[in-house]
Amino acid sequence: MAEPIAVMGLFQDIDRVVVALDRLRALGIAEGKMEVLSSLPYSPEILGRPAPKTKLPLIIPLCALAGFLLGAFLAFVTPYLYVIQVGGQPVIPEPPSAIVLYECTMIGLILGTFGGLLWQGGLLFRTPQHHEPSITDGRIGVLVHCRPEQKDAVRAALEAEGAEKVTAPEQVLL
Repeated sequence: MAEPIAVMGLFQDIDRVVVALDRLRALGIAEGKMEVLSSLPYSPEILGRPAPKTKLPLIIPLCALAGFLLGAFLAFVTPYLYVIQVGGQPVIPEPPSAIVLYECTMIGLILGTFGGLLWQGGLLFRTPQHHEPSITDGRIGVLVHCRPEQKDAVRAALEAEGAEKVTAPEQVLL
């Protein structure tokens, strides 16, 4: 099977982008194969696209739980590994243990959120990204990953909806 190719159409008006996306869907292009690149953040509802899926609601509680378990190990297991009896005090004092649990849970939560955002944003693994300099000047790019035999139909659909320029975008390491 042939490698997928990328085709990008540049638009000036967001309304034409919405119609172009509908036309591409009618050609059988899947949602995951289309990207809208813009210097302005357009919500998926404006573009008639489904909300993006994210794994952050799963990652963050799991990292908080891992932090809590680490804190529980430090607060409740470590004192029994190195028992020091001081003046009749309990081996595991409650207030310091609560502080350790809280702090470890928060560290797990913060590191999980930060790491999850880096992972979801694609910043952990640097790969070449498609780029068109005119997008920073206010144009809106519709990037389509398609099979080579679909290239002409995709190009025609983008041009029919008023794309200023339809090209194969360059790839740069951002």
